[in-house]
Amino acid sequence: IRFRRGLPPGDGVLFYPGEVFSSSSQPVASARLERILSGLQ
Repeated sequence: IRFRRGLPPGDGVLFYPGEVFSSSSQPVASARLERILSGLQ
C-alpha cells in the first residue's frame, strides 16, 4: 500500500500504510472501513 498525500476528505481510502501512522508495517483500517464492517454485523 502506498500513501498518497493531498487527497480530499472522503477520498474512499479504506486502508492506510502502517509506516505513516504507527511503528508497525501492518496496514491501518480507516474509520470508514470500521463503520462498514460494523454495519455488516
